[in-house]
Amino acid sequence: MAHSQILAVKGIFDGEKVTLLTLVPFKKRVPVVVTFLPDENWDTGVNEVPTLDPIEAFRGSTKGLCLREKLIEYRAEERKRER
Repeated sequence: MAHSQILAVKGIFDGEKVTLLTLVPFKKRVPVVVTFLPDENWDTGVNEVPTLDPIEAFRGSTKGLCLREKLIEYRAEERKRER
């Protein structure tokens, strides 16, 4: 899987750990962002559940991957193919 792709997998959080419900196609350790889907039946024990902007959660996660340059190169290649 390329670094510029995002993989979404389903899982269940039991209050202590997340158990994956789908297979992950690699074995190495990688950083992840866990996002909880909204559910009206949450019993969190707190009055207000903190929310996180998903864009902010990923901000900086691609630092050092040179994605802007790769996108510019890809678009240039696409323009060449279209001619």
